[in-house]
Order: sequence, then C-alpha cells, then structure tokens
Amino acid sequence: LVAEGLLTEQECAGFVSKREDESQVDFDFVKLNNEFYLRLAYSRVDAELMSEVFRFARSQSWLHDYALFVVIRQFFDHLPWWEWPDEGLRKHETESLNRFAEDHSLELNYIYFTQWLFFRQWSDLKTYANEKGVGIIGDLPLYVARDGSDVWSNTHLFDLNENLEPIEVAGVPPDYFTVDGQLWGNPLYRWDVMEAEEFDWWIERLHFSLELYNRIRIDHFRGLESYWAVPASHTNARNGRWRKGPGMKLFRTIERRLGEINVIAEDLGEASEAVRQLVIDSGIPGMKVFQFAFDPYFNDQDLPHRYTQHLCVYSGTHDNATTLGWIQSCSEDERRYVLDYIGLPRDTDWQRGGEDAPFIQAVLRTLWASVAFFVCAPIQDFLGYDDTARMNIPGVPDGNWDFRVPPGVLGKWNTTDLKRMNLLYGRNTPYKDSFATSFMSEAEREMRRRQYERLYNVEKTIEALAKLNK
Repeated sequence: LVAEGLLTEQECAGFVSKREDESQVDFDFVKLNNEFYLRLAYSRVDAELMSEVFRFARSQSWLHDYALFVVIRQFFDHLPWWEWPDEGLRKHETESLNRFAEDHSLELNYIYFTQWLFFRQWSDLKTYANEKGVGIIGDLPLYVARDGSDVWSNTHLFDLNENLEPIEVAGVPPDYFTVDGQLWGNPLYRWDVMEAEEFDWWIERLHFSLELYNRIRIDHFRGLESYWAVPASHTNARNGRWRKGPGMKLFRTIERRLGEINVIAEDLGEASEAVRQLVIDSGIPGMKVFQFAFDPYFNDQDLPHRYTQHLCVYSGTHDNATTLGWIQSCSEDERRYVLDYIGLPRDTDWQRGGEDAPFIQAVLRTLWASVAFFVCAPIQDFLGYDDTARMNIPGVPDGNWDFRVPPGVLGKWNTTDLKRMNLLYGRNTPYKDSFATSFMSEAEREMRRRQYERLYNVEKTIEALAKLNK
C-alpha cells in the first residue's frame, strides 16, 4: 500500500504488535488495526485504480453477492441473514438488492477494493512460490456455513424449508471417541437440484479453488458418497440417518468440464467399502496419517509398510498434536513399539526437539522412504517443535489457529537433511539428479541419464496412448 502511494511509511510505523511471544498471531491487534489502515488506503484510491478494481469485480461472479452480504449484515448490526428485518433482502430479491446497492455503493466498493487487493497480493505470492518450485495446497471444506453468502444467495441449493430454516444438518454419527457423535450444524446440499443444474455451483467452486491453489484437499470426502443427516432440532448427532451423496456423477461432470484436477481426498476415519471404492473410481489419492497407525483403535493398514502408491501421507495434520508432542504423550508400550518400528534405539534421546530431533528425523525418513506418491509434514515437525506449537484442537473453541513461525526462523533453517532425503528417495527430484547417481563416474552417470530419458519417453508414450484410448 505504501508502494501504491495509498499509505505512508510514517503512518505504518505504528503497525507493529507489542506481543512478546512472536510464535503466536496477535489477532486482537490485527482486528484493531487492519480495518483502519485499509479504509485509510481506500479513501485515497483514484479513478484509474478504482476502474481496475471494478474490472476485477466484474470478472468474479461470486463477488457482488458476497459484498452485498457483508454490507447488509453490517447494516443490520451483524444479525444472521435469516433474521434481517427486510424481507426482500432476507430472501435475496433482485429489486430490494438493487435498491440497497444503489444506496450503499461506497461500502460495496470498499469490499470490492479489499478483495481486489487480497487477490492481487495472493497471486503475486503464489507466482513467487511457484517460480521457486514451491506449490501451495488449499483445504476445501465439504460444507459451508449457514450464515454466509453462499447459502443466502443460493437457498434453492440447500435443504431448507419454506421459512429458509434447515430441515436436516451435517454431522457424523457416534463412534468410540464421541458417544453423541459430532453435530456440525451446516446446511445440507440438495444434490438432486445440483445435479439438474449440472453441478454448476460445485464446478465454479472447484475451478476457483484450483486457481487459488496448486492442489486442493477435499475435507470429509466420504460425504460425497454418503453423509450423516441430523434433524435440525436435535442437540446431538446420535439420531441421524445416512443419505446418498452424488458419488461418481459429480466426478464424471468434473472430469468432463474441468479435465483432470489436482485433488487429495481426506478419507480418514471409518470408511465403508463404498467410500473406498469412490476414492478408487474417482482416481483421487486418499490420505494416511502416521500418528493414527499406532492408535490401537485404527486399522493397521495405516502402517507405512502397508501404504500403496496412490496415497498422500502426513506425519500429522493441523488437527493432531505435533509429532514430538504426540510421542511424548504416548504410553511406554506404545512409544517402545513406535521407536522399534522406525528403527530408533530405545536409549536414543527421543524427547529432544529442534531441527535435528532424532525421533522426528526417523519419522520423516520412514515416510519419505515409503511408496506413497506424496508426503506432507507440518512445519512444526520439520522444526522439531513440541505440542506448544499445535495448530488446532478439534472441539475446543478458543486458543486455536494462532501458531506462526517466529520471524527469522525459516532463514536459519538448515534444509540439508530434507534435501538429502529428497535426493535419496527421489522425491521432487528426477532420477538423473538423485542421490543414487552421486557416487557414479561421469561415464556411468551419462549411461544412466540416457536410460532415464528412454524410460521417460516410453512413459510419456504410454500416457499419450492411454489418453487417446480413453
């Protein structure tokens, strides 16, 4: 914004959090200052820049409804949309919306401006990362919030009654860990209506997400095969029912309209044979989490030596303890088994943290050496952090999502071991550059290089023939 001439360096001098713990986001500070600086910048936008903002707004089909939703909600003191006193606005009627938009054009333009600013900055960041060989994975929740612009502007796509109230809501049934199940409360989709519209809403959502990220993970993937529906009046998820999702109808439409997409299926937890078959039929890789493999209530198919190639495996996710925090919380018997499994002597200082933490290094090596095509580890594991750096505890409303890597840490991170593992196990590395060739003579390397090129050409030919046959 300073470079744009919309703010001055002097004005931004005070935009520094005073929080001593730099490993946590100071959300109170951000909320207090963010709006002030953005509105100050907006007050200085000239006609030329605003025309660029309007071009962006016209190119985003979702933005007008989103901006209206935000401004109307502010106008009605942040009431949920189904409690708005104006019936025309509540029911998303065109005449009422046009009249409101005309009366509140400055506020709508401010929302356009902030969205344009974010997406321009995000695009620059993503381009920079991609040029450095770094891809970005985004998370796509299966459901959306009831009090959001998606539901308000598309009520016919959701399972609502004539009063725009949910009939049934999302959740998961009881299991060993939760006797009441989990009642999420999100509105459910009317898949029959979506199918009649060629899944337009989902196609647009996926297309947008795949422009935003290099790859996306679909959360609660099993809900696309069948999903747990709970009467909206219930206070827990015990008495729900299974309803069929769109299954392969959705994925065939996606393939026809978007082609092949870079997606990961979050299929963790109890999955029926039908869900496993949907993962196979859709061609989307499923997930495994290293920590789950050693839980006595999980299937031993989660153990790394049982992995298949078509998998994305994680040391842990945002919903887990950090891997160091996890092993510290294990019982002695569980810990002994884990240490034996990863080949770490029991007298090793397994509790030690840091970049060279022996336990973490052994876990990462186990995953990197597996046959799974894709391996993912949180930054907390790479840096050897304990559970004080945990990102999220499911079901706990406060104190989550505030972890951040302190300034300067990444610049000092010694990535030699990570690079060595990539070379050793051929991850993100062509075979001709892999560790296996580093001890060869020049003549041997040249011979292997030619073999690699022949193999690569054969693979490409097979792929081309397969696509042609398809």
